[in-house]
Amino acid sequence: MKLQASHAEKAISYRQWRHVWVQVPRLFDTNGFIYAYWCRSGLAAPAFTTNGMTWSEGFGGVWHCHDTVTHGGKQRDASPYRSDATFYDANASSAAGTAGGAVGYATRLSGDADYLEVANSPGIRLRNAATCEIWARSGTATWNEYGALLSKRDHYVLHPEQGLKTFTFYRWNPAMGGIGYAPTADLTAWHYYAGTYDATATRVFMDGVRRGSAGGGPSLMEDTGFLTFGRDDGWARYLNGWVDEARVSHVARSTNWIWATWSCMASNASFLAYGPVDTRIQNGALFMLK
Repeated sequence: MKLQASHAEKAISYRQWRHVWVQVPRLFDTNGFIYAYWCRSGLAAPAFTTNGMTWSEGFGGVWHCHDTVTHGGKQRDASPYRSDATFYDANASSAAGTAGGAVGYATRLSGDADYLEVANSPGIRLRNAATCEIWARSGTATWNEYGALLSKRDHYVLHPEQGLKTFTFYRWNPAMGGIGYAPTADLTAWHYYAGTYDATATRVFMDGVRRGSAGGGPSLMEDTGFLTFGRDDGWARYLNGWVDEARVSHVARSTNWIWATWSCMASNASFLAYGPVDTRIQNGALFMLK
């Protein structure tokens, strides 16, 4: 793959690198290019820069948790549903959009009634299939509270167990059930927690690896509650720790997808092998990344 960028009006230093996420189904051969222009007049910004439409693949909500806001501010949803999360921190003991995240900025929560909340909307109502994901780190050696990672009761919950290292993926259909996992890892470090559900299987993951599975079932039950991060929805249970990169999807991700999601964030150098950079001049400036 080659990434080619050029400009028409201004000479840009080669040292001014720009990093972007690009979603492309496939590049077939060396004649395939992605063009990125800067400082070019007469072009309007495409719609996807504001409406989230670069995301597809069944995402119902994608919260990067990088917006630096105070009590009542919004952590933006990058999915097409635009279901922003409100940050609640009445006594300013926590911090939304602060350094130290799993990827860039994250939200640090003190465990005293601070959390992120998404209003009930089509994006977070998962029915025939579901994937729930979040990066988190505990402020204590074991979880300080129940249920306070990712919670939409009574629908689906990534549910830590107070006083333990165990977490459980719960999902509600006519018969509620959950799959748990008890890690030995240091919970005060960043970890990736996920659960998937559809008609054939329920699976729970930690750090990209499937840690447990059971049978699937019928569509999930509807509820009218909020989706919360750092709080167990409907309960006065609040996380002492950090949350980052929360996502819900209307599909059950494959084990390969879950591994790739974890790996590209946790260890990008092992996930991708980068070739040498081929640079040459064209119309003032050109770089090509192989």
